[in-house]
Amino acid sequence: MAFGIRTGSAPFPFTPQADPQAYALYDPELRRAVTHVEQVVPTLNLGDSNRAASYLADRWYSYIGAQALAGFPVWLTSGGNPSFKNWDATDQRFYARFSSDASNSSLSGFNLGDALYYGGFKGLATSHAPKNSSVSRGYLEFRARFIAAADYTVYGIGATNSSFNATSHFVQALRITGTWALKTCNANGSTIGTVTGGTADSNFHDFAIELQSAQVSLYVDGALACRATTLLPARPMVLVLSGNNSTQAIDIVDIGIRWE
Repeated sequence: MAFGIRTGSAPFPFTPQADPQAYALYDPELRRAVTHVEQVVPTLNLGDSNRAASYLADRWYSYIGAQALAGFPVWLTSGGNPSFKNWDATDQRFYARFSSDASNSSLSGFNLGDALYYGGFKGLATSHAPKNSSVSRGYLEFRARFIAAADYTVYGIGATNSSFNATSHFVQALRITGTWALKTCNANGSTIGTVTGGTADSNFHDFAIELQSAQVSLYVDGALACRATTLLPARPMVLVLSGNNSTQAIDIVDIGIRWE
């Protein structure tokens, strides 16, 4: 459960214990409480407006739906005209809507940099972040809905070193009318891979893009929807979300990056 907004089998195993822990004991010689820190390396970076995004972390997370631009996480940037703090009575959560009648609205982890890759933060798993230096899987996880029964083409949620086109390294989760889709590319300049699966609708779902060295998988509500084994991105990438007007709009509750 992540800060009270996820229930059931949430893809993000966040608990209060994810933060560095400390406790205080009374020292009879000093006659005062002494704080003992158990873990000083950050394991989770919320990246709020008062916290720098420059240090490494094992997990990056934001409850985007409840944000306001004035307090937007410093590791995320938005463009266009998204709307925040929309309440869904059925889902019982706040969400942000990425759509615009004039131009597309977007969200990116530009300030975080090309962090997402299967081999760790920026592709470099270390003893600091992620602290497990043998990680082999990267995850981009989010709760969202693709409102329209349409082909989202170049709009969706994923990661790229530039954009969702054939000259870029990217992975993109999207909706193609009645099915979920996963697009991948290795910047070959001409061909984009597309695999599809599952039945798409306009409801909120928990999505997870799992990156590994030999495959990229899309999970919806914990079930495998589709998997790509060719045309895989071959470098670290930046988180990107892009929606466009009412025909390709995206609502998103939260988003995060982690490794295993």
